[in-house]
Amino acid sequence: MALKGGSKPSSDIDNFVADLKPIFSNKEVGIDAKVKQIIPQIQMVANTGNKALATGLLELTQDLETAHPDEPKVYAIAGDLYFYTKDYENAKGNTPKHWSWINPFTWFGSNT
Repeated sequence: MALKGGSKPSSDIDNFVADLKPIFSNKEVGIDAKVKQIIPQIQMVANTGNKALATGLLELTQDLETAHPDEPKVYAIAGDLYFYTKDYENAKGNTPKHWSWINPFTWFGSNT
């Protein structure tokens, strides 16, 4: 199921998310196949700032995080969605705590 266009009623978004949730929760399905399914919707959020769609996609990233906790793509997607909806605080802090080595601010001794 794919969403097309800039603004979709929440029922379409809810149905889209509900259709993908079982797949995104399944550890046996590879991360690349899952990401491929939502790239067009991420691009739609980037182009339109559609917060309802971003919220639905962020629900799916929670399932991805559970299924693939050490996969950087999960956190990159969530960070992008936060960024595209101007939620900069969540975009900035969207890495697992055990990945502190990734945060460039920690490399230079800054807590910002």
